[in-house]
Amino acid sequence: LVEENGVLNINRIHKGEPGATVEVKSVFMVDEQQETILTLGFSDTIRLWVNDTEVYQGNWCWDPPVQDGRIRPDFASVPVQWRKGLNSIRAELSRKEDFGWGLAVKTGLSNMTLIS
Repeated sequence: LVEENGVLNINRIHKGEPGATVEVKSVFMVDEQQETILTLGFSDTIRLWVNDTEVYQGNWCWDPPVQDGRIRPDFASVPVQWRKGLNSIRAELSRKEDFGWGLAVKTGLSNMTLIS
């Protein structure tokens, strides 16, 4: 369900009205403990957890000319310490507007095995 540009377009899987909230989660294995810079882009409001620790929260909506609300995978960045073995990323996204609801995340990991 991720588009070619790397965005999970939530509009395609959930037709929520403004005020709706969804949660998405990914679990994966990492061969060794390491630190990377996780980057993300989103719309409209997000809370993001890595291994059940909240690492980011923010808002990004359509508000020209101050902000254009487009989902870019490098909008925000957070240093993350990945542990050897099982890791997880969980995001809670809330919709404020009638359009543009989605998420893009890049872990910065070069070698991981997706579990779910």
